Amino acid sequence: MLTIAVVACQQEKKPAPVDLKAAETEVAALLDKFNAALLAKDAEAIGAMLTDDGLYLGTDPKEFWTGPEYKEMMKQTFANPDFKIDFKIDRRDIRITPDGKSSLTIEQMYIDFISQKIPIRAIMHQIKTDAGWKIDFYGSGLIPLNEDVPKINQALTE
Repeated sequence: MLTIAVVACQQEKKPAPVDLKAAETEVAALLDKFNAALLAKDAEAIGAMLTDDGLYLGTDPKEFWTGPEYKEMMKQTFANPDFKIDFKIDRRDIRITPDGKSSLTIEQMYIDFISQKIPIRAIMHQIKTDAGWKIDFYGSGLIPLNEDVPKINQALTE
């Protein structure tokens, strides 16, 4: 009985408060570093920011990769001296979970070698690991303006 009374009277431990603003700053720094590595064509740096068991999706429906596969694809792409990549993030939204252990990010941009007319939206999920924040999901897709969809559909039927 005494054990039950002692256990029942224990105060529930409250989790330590999470500094969501600091977490958001850390995630933004990770994404800035990731984008800088893309622009620098540094596949090793990109690979270091990914989880091996993550899922990484390109703009084509056939583009599904694990972390190591994505890194290898980037190495092969970047090995081509004619490959040029240039972009500037037009919009970024970061949402940190209340526990501060993961985040969802949306970035929008134009990437010239994909399309100068249709924006790209990248949706990413990051997790906080013992080694810092890592990207465990990256999906990108073309997001045409609604008013351009009929033109695209027409072009695809010709």
